[in-house]
Amino acid sequence: MLKKRSVVVIAGCLLLPGAVLAQILGLPSIVFDPSQSGHVITQIANEARQLQQLQQTYQQITAEYNQIVYNATWMKTKWYWRGVATRMVNSNARSTFGETAAWNAAVTANQGVLGAWGAATAAVHPPGFWSTYPVGQSTMSANLASIEIADGTSQAAMAAIGNSRANAALNDQALSQLEATSQDTGDGTNSEVQQLNLISGAAVLQGRQNQNQNALLTTVAEQQLLTNKTERDRLADSINTMAARDNALAHEGTAWGGSAATIVGY
Repeated sequence: MLKKRSVVVIAGCLLLPGAVLAQILGLPSIVFDPSQSGHVITQIANEARQLQQLQQTYQQITAEYNQIVYNATWMKTKWYWRGVATRMVNSNARSTFGETAAWNAAVTANQGVLGAWGAATAAVHPPGFWSTYPVGQSTMSANLASIEIADGTSQAAMAAIGNSRANAALNDQALSQLEATSQDTGDGTNSEVQQLNLISGAAVLQGRQNQNQNALLTTVAEQQLLTNKTERDRLADSINTMAARDNALAHEGTAWGGSAATIVGY
């Protein structure tokens, strides 16, 4: 009878819910909460998404690192791009009686320009009464102005040429050093900072060369201005001569009679 009751009790317990059975038997219960399970699933999805973002970040960092490594490499052979320097040729004028004794120093190193120009050109000795000629209305004053402008512009050109040649030696030395450094294949001259410094140095040297060229071009333009002035004065003198002739023909009285009377009347 006791065994029969035990079987009935056990069978009844099996029919009870798991939570109630666990409480009766003193066992730990497992409770299924749908809302809590959804939160766990969302958290797992977020962590998976973060893991994917970390993988993408790692791939991006790896690509950037590989690019940096590639940029940090340099060519080990550079002599293919080595140029040939063209040096500026200095003037070497021959002096027969000392007329160009100071010329070479003037146009090579800007030394004694005034004396060198004076010794190589003919002096002008205008008479004192020319000072009474109206400035701007006299052919003689215009011709004197052309000579004086020629003296000034030519001496400026000589100084510019002398400076250009003197600076060319220094610029050539700097260019040679820049070329040697740019051709070097060692670790000490091929870092990114070193290469940027070489680019900046080349730009500065190019600017210096442009300064020399601009100085020379200025003197060329100034002397061209003198050429234009001289041609203009020549045309003005021709026009004034023709105007004087035409004015004489237009205002002189008509001579009547034969040739002898004309001569006598004249």
